[in-house]
Amino acid sequence: MFDSEIKTQALINLIKSEVDVAYQIPDESYISWITSLEQLLYSEVIREYGLATENITAPDVLTTIDFSSVTVPSGQNPMRFEDIHAVYINSTAPQIYSGIGIELTKTTPASGRVFNNVYFKLGNDLYCKSAQSISSVIMVYFVRPTTKTLATASSANINVPLEFIDLVKAKLRAEAYKLMNEDSVAAKWLADYNALLETFKMWVTQRVPNFGV
Repeated sequence: MFDSEIKTQALINLIKSEVDVAYQIPDESYISWITSLEQLLYSEVIREYGLATENITAPDVLTTIDFSSVTVPSGQNPMRFEDIHAVYINSTAPQIYSGIGIELTKTTPASGRVFNNVYFKLGNDLYCKSAQSISSVIMVYFVRPTTKTLATASSANINVPLEFIDLVKAKLRAEAYKLMNEDSVAAKWLADYNALLETFKMWVTQRVPNFGV
């Protein structure tokens, strides 16, 4: 993940010293806006890949993955179904599925009852179905930074490239003025944020691999 090396609390303090409003906006509001922005950027723009493997202790043709049991690296939010980019399985029949395994197709729970080599969401869990007993599930997913809190603000860094810290600043200023019903000032900063966001999208696009899936 990106690391600006700027502490969340330090950025909040800076913005609070710059925003000219009568009411003192609590730090919790700024933390909420930062967290919301980071989650959106990583889910929809940055889309950095992570890889998680779950070994199945009792192989079967239908396997359930409870995301609360999936381990992700430190600094990442727990995985959820909406983060999944691709799902692969290995089978107890290695002559059929070997190496990275076979890629499953995303479907609905209704279709999952009919077709094999598919995955779907039911409740909050991931279900995988195959013609052969599944021995392991490999999930490629989009990582998201850990949700920031008041307790972690002094130690957690802002998870954007340093070159685009102004993107976060513009968003915080826009939200602060919007909260105070200073619509014209909020609109100015929102326009600045939108322009920076488009530049950031192009910056990310130029750095993604151009081979593979």
